[in-house]
Amino acid sequence: MEIEAELRKGVKMPFSSVIKANVGDAQAMGQKPMTFIRQVIALVTHPELLQDPKFPEDVKKKALQILGDCRGGSAGISNTRVNAFLIEVFE
Repeated sequence: MEIEAELRKGVKMPFSSVIKANVGDAQAMGQKPMTFIRQVIALVTHPELLQDPKFPEDVKKKALQILGDCRGGSAGISNTRVNAFLIEVFE
């Protein structure tokens, strides 16, 4: 807080802003909400929601892609191949 006050007063520093890395709130740090990932997880864990028009088509497409790679059409139990696929999907 002291450094922020000094910056506001015009004190020259080798940086122009302060990042509060101890907050634990990524959105407060400027990160956009992870809505897409959260929506995909909702659809994968509760596939009946695929019928809900509130979910965007790109979210439904990604959820169907994930479910298609899960044996039994459920993300409740996975194997190494599925885990690797999920990492690739969200990178």
